[in-house]
Amino acid sequence: MKTYVVLGGGGVFGVHTAAYLLEHANAKKVISVGRNPEKAEPFSLNVGKGDPRYQYHQIHLVHEQDRPFELFDREQPEVVVSYAAQGEGAGSWKQP
Repeated sequence: MKTYVVLGGGGVFGVHTAAYLLEHANAKKVISVGRNPEKAEPFSLNVGKGDPRYQYHQIHLVHEQDRPFELFDREQPEVVVSYAAQGEGAGSWKQP
């Protein structure tokens, strides 16, 4: 049994990855990290709701760089999956 951290956990890939890990990986813990608050059911699919193995943390990886490292130190994950990226291409037009 492993502890997984999913960066970009609030996005569609992160949500589906967390669901898969909870259902199929015999995970000890699945920790999703997203820059926004956890979204409503149509977006989050209520993944992990009521499952004590699941956590969601709102952490902005660029502006709160110490927080993910504190989380890693505390939880000691064996696997980190990263989907963390800027999802809005238009933002790069003004600040490439």
